[in-house]
Amino acid sequence: MGLTMDLKGGFPRVATTKKTLVSVGFEWEIPAEIENRMCTYCEEEGEEYCDCEEEQVETSYATEQFIKTHGFRTHVECGGLEFASPVFGNIETARRIAKELQKVARTDSCFHPSGYQYSDCGIHVHASHANIKGHTETLAFEQRVVSMLNRKDSAQFVWEFSGREDTGGYGHQAKATQWDAEGLEEPTQKQHGFMRSNQMVRLNCFGGDYTVEYRLWDADEGRLLPAIEFAHAVTTFMSKRKDIPYLKDFKNWLDKQSGYNILKADSAWRLA
Repeated sequence: MGLTMDLKGGFPRVATTKKTLVSVGFEWEIPAEIENRMCTYCEEEGEEYCDCEEEQVETSYATEQFIKTHGFRTHVECGGLEFASPVFGNIETARRIAKELQKVARTDSCFHPSGYQYSDCGIHVHASHANIKGHTETLAFEQRVVSMLNRKDSAQFVWEFSGREDTGGYGHQAKATQWDAEGLEEPTQKQHGFMRSNQMVRLNCFGGDYTVEYRLWDADEGRLLPAIEFAHAVTTFMSKRKDIPYLKDFKNWLDKQSGYNILKADSAWRLA
């Protein structure tokens, strides 16, 4: 698999021979055993009296090789080690590398990729569309995406699909504001403010490139692949719309598409 760096010094972009409209990248905060150790700078410089510590995760050799081979960036965050992927123009490649990372996380003893209750860790997926560029266009697009997911009819699905719990942490990121509960056709400015503060979905920018960041999931490994497919599918679907559709409109569209089989099989759809 080839990696090419973009000219702005941003995240590495995985080379693809097929031109695609939607690109995705993911961040997985994997709950891990964290140690407070001498900061990297002082350790390398041989400082004898280092009083500055940093949180570190002691990963295995196999994990280190995976990080280097596939162009990931890592740092300690929210009680785990965050793996930030390169940008994938091909969703098949994104799925394949995500599966490899799941295997790495299961075999490295410092990680707890599933069955570990830590509400602060999560999965975020960034998505962009080749025909939606710049701050103004991407912000308008993000507002329509987040408005669909925050409708009253979306609330039960989003909550279960996210895996979040009402025990503090980041549960608010999966709670729909239900802005249309009283019959509103569009969110008010105040409602947009509520949705922005919950950060279920938000506008993001890195190196001048804007993305829509989907942030609703907890860190359980079983949500990684559905999350990647969901962000890709929603971005594709919403690029064809100018309104604020209902979740059932997205589901009807999804059922007619080839692929997205992991997403289609998720049990949360019974609540849509």
